Amino acid sequence: MDKPGPGWTVVDLGVGMTAALAAQMFAELGATVRRLEPPGGDPFRDLYPAYDFWRRDEKALAADALETALATADLCILGGEDFPGLDWHHDAAALAARHPRLVVLAIESYATPADRDRPAVDLLVQARMGIVNEQYSDRPNLFSVPLPSYGAALMGVLGAQAALFARHATGKGQVVRTSLQEGAAMWIQGAWSSAEKPDRGFSAGEAPRDVHPSVYLCGDDKWVVSVFGAHGSLHGTYQALNIDKPVDPADRCLPDIRRGPRNYFGDRDILEPEFLKFDRADVLPRLWENKVAADAAMEPGEPWDTEQVRLQEIVDTAPDGTRGIAHPIEVRAAPGPVAPPPARWRTPGRRRPLEGVKVVDLGAWIAGPFTSKLLAELGAEVIKVEPIEGDPVRPMYRIIASVSRGKRGLAVDLKSKEGQALVHRLVAGADIALHNMRVGVADRLGLDRASLRKANPDLVILESTAYGREGPRAKQPGFDPVFQGSCGHSIRSGGRGNAPTIHNLPVVDYGNGALGAVALLHGLLVRAAGGPPLDLDISLLGSSLYMLSELVQRPDGAFAGAPPVNPAQTGFHPAEQMYRASDGWIALSARSQGAADGLGRALGLDLGDFGAWGDAEADRIADAIAGRTLGELRKALEVVGVFTEACEGDGRVLLANPEARTLGLVVAGPHELYGEVAAIGPLIRFEQPLGATFQNFPSIGQDTRAILAELGLGDDEIDRLHADRVVA
Repeated sequence: MDKPGPGWTVVDLGVGMTAALAAQMFAELGATVRRLEPPGGDPFRDLYPAYDFWRRDEKALAADALETALATADLCILGGEDFPGLDWHHDAAALAARHPRLVVLAIESYATPADRDRPAVDLLVQARMGIVNEQYSDRPNLFSVPLPSYGAALMGVLGAQAALFARHATGKGQVVRTSLQEGAAMWIQGAWSSAEKPDRGFSAGEAPRDVHPSVYLCGDDKWVVSVFGAHGSLHGTYQALNIDKPVDPADRCLPDIRRGPRNYFGDRDILEPEFLKFDRADVLPRLWENKVAADAAMEPGEPWDTEQVRLQEIVDTAPDGTRGIAHPIEVRAAPGPVAPPPARWRTPGRRRPLEGVKVVDLGAWIAGPFTSKLLAELGAEVIKVEPIEGDPVRPMYRIIASVSRGKRGLAVDLKSKEGQALVHRLVAGADIALHNMRVGVADRLGLDRASLRKANPDLVILESTAYGREGPRAKQPGFDPVFQGSCGHSIRSGGRGNAPTIHNLPVVDYGNGALGAVALLHGLLVRAAGGPPLDLDISLLGSSLYMLSELVQRPDGAFAGAPPVNPAQTGFHPAEQMYRASDGWIALSARSQGAADGLGRALGLDLGDFGAWGDAEADRIADAIAGRTLGELRKALEVVGVFTEACEGDGRVLLANPEARTLGLVVAGPHELYGEVAAIGPLIRFEQPLGATFQNFPSIGQDTRAILAELGLGDDEIDRLHADRVVA
């Protein structure tokens, strides 16, 4: 894979999964990474089978060479995860003071000051924030994708890139901070928004608790994930299954809680017996022929050798023969001469890192728009271009708000030649263009890369597809739950011995959006360093595989890492799991033998080697915990080195947290229909605060007239375009 890049040098002092993934991303985007491990070694190497694979491109750094390395480095990574007895901390501000051009990325446990002494452990952050209470109404559920860890890695990379971009204008480095708390919030912001006067439209789109997933058992005891939502998907499903029932061909069968939790995603009473009439290998082609988004629910690692995944080039092989997931961003230099970067990128007195950057967002749904929303939070000017009828996700307030706040809105008939010409004029003055259209659609609309580059040869262009640009499935529709199924998440999250399930949150969409923002920042950095404009590609398939980066395949063919959750969906291992106490649920983490021994002593149990613990030990721990209160347990366990959190609360706790509002992690403001609305704000902190405020997303065509005037069109011409329905 090509790695055109500015040749950054990174010093990695971080530990754990989050820091390792951040360093891996920089290495695979062309940086040289040098790493200093804690004295005595890195204990996370034994915790994560993929740890050495993540760090395969790093070069060892001796302790006595650290200051010399920092003096010439561009970035230093600090923090990450906590481990019992590991004392490996560095003062970010002191490092930055000694090396003024250095960007320092500090990955913390929490952003809110009252929580910063709490342990940085993924399970515990999910518990303390209340994310574990999102799936079911009567019990907690561990998200098998370690959302805080992946989110903090992605936000950390994005923040560091933004600070490096700002350094081109200021000449100065700075400290950039994110946390597992902020990383967790990245995935849940579509659900975690509150309103003074909510209605059904405000709450639409996010699956409520206890809904049945869109997963169906076939006659050969294999599972299929099949998703409604696209135009004609219900009719296509009925055609594929030979269901003789009248249905409107235009019915998208959007999720609707009025049908009840069982039928939220569609009428299961009709669909379940019909799927049982087919083997999976027979029903999938029928669904695809009818343009239904569907796929097999596979085991983690099972799709790695399929043709479509091979074409993604995301599965890489280390020198020792271990296979694992590489970064899912395809990077190519665009042909043609290289122009200098725009002077407006170096504007003095800039408050936010991406001030002066202009973005044209041609995306829809969640993944594409979320990419540009992250850029808008960093200071870019983003114009959301959408059809006259609006983005399909508009009926779902919280979702579209989470991916489109802070943008300007232009509504255009992209099927018309005049509409396409307006977009070409728009991108002529932009730095970035992006879309997540299905393969072939941009070509039909005259919005393909070649057409956009005729208007502006210097554009950085991102295309986000479902299955990639090439291959037998490239033109098929793809939705988040389908990739949760096909890449292994649904079996992993269902748990040992259970049916596959789907995370209520659109985790693949948000992950894809964040990876898109990382890709575009890389493109800006290359341009700022005098390099060529880049063609960038990501896919939902690649993003979903990336979110199983804990999985590796040994040279003997055996897979390790990314295990399924336990049958109760409360953890992966008895030493890191949620248990029911007498007055609630507790999450505990005993990551070392010493902490595990302390857990046994505190509970009056002799549990032996914690590496060999299984269901029997989990049952004994559960029995010992059941009769004790949360307060008793936390006091007894934390003094013996066991990390704990209570599984309490939900998003309302964070949204009402005054510290979170002061930090800008939560923003609030008035809405004409809903009264005061509170939502998740930016998830990266810079030395100069972003000054985040609550912003509504643009209504359809809200800024059309102003944008067209900026393009040089007169009032009469704009009026004609409105009258002819070229714009709205």
